Amino acid sequence: MRTFLMIMLAVLTLGLVQSAATSVEAHSQGAKSSKQSWKRSVRRNRAKSVKRRSYRSSRRRSYRSRSAKSRSYAKRRSYAKRKYYAKRRYAKRRYAKRRYAKRRYYAKRRYAKRRYAKRRYAKRRYAKRRYAKRRYAKRRYAAKRRYAKRRYTKRRSTHGRRIASSRRIPVRAYKIRKRARGTVLKGLASYYWQPQPVASGGRFNPQALTAAHRTLPFGTRVRVTNTRNGRSVVVRINDRGPYIRGRVIDLSLRAATVIGMRKAGVVPVRMQVM
Repeated sequence: MRTFLMIMLAVLTLGLVQSAATSVEAHSQGAKSSKQSWKRSVRRNRAKSVKRRSYRSSRRRSYRSRSAKSRSYAKRRSYAKRKYYAKRRYAKRRYAKRRYAKRRYYAKRRYAKRRYAKRRYAKRRYAKRRYAKRRYAKRRYAAKRRYAKRRYTKRRSTHGRRIASSRRIPVRAYKIRKRARGTVLKGLASYYWQPQPVASGGRFNPQALTAAHRTLPFGTRVRVTNTRNGRSVVVRINDRGPYIRGRVIDLSLRAATVIGMRKAGVVPVRMQVM
């Protein structure tokens, strides 16, 4: 029994040793084949790169493999080549600028010709319309001048002295008429604000509640009511005027503001002597 066990152990040991030897051999063969395949791929890639660089390598050798004389010649040649290409680039740019300027010039000329042609065409087309507009404007201007002359020019009287037109009345000292208290007068009212001397003496104050009347005595107090909005103000007469037909009183700027007539300028009013 003991002998049998010894024989079996020897057999197993021999089998293990053989299997280990075969695995080591296979591993070494695989490594060798992988190394060979890597070498083949390196050679293939190198051949490809050499093929890619074949034109460049055939045109010139490596810089290091040249002598000092050939290197200096190569430097000079490369500098000359760079200068040559720089000149070419500059010439191209200059040529392109000249071409662009020429194109701009001819485009402007074409545009100017078109504009001139349009103007000539428009002149022919709209000449009648422009002429009619001018004629209509002249007629309107003449009518305005005639109306202005009728309205504002003065005529000479039979006695040889100048009198006011139909809108204005003579500027003179009118007869003072004292009105009874409570007397009501109606007419148009205007206002004034220009600094000037007043007839009662002193200077005109636009911020005072004063007024100008042709016949009421100085110092008379009058209640002026705007008939359009019902506002009223009490003013004191200290000046003479207005000298325009239809207007009965000339208020100061502040009085006109109180009764709300600054925007209108001239409004119908009701005056009551106080």
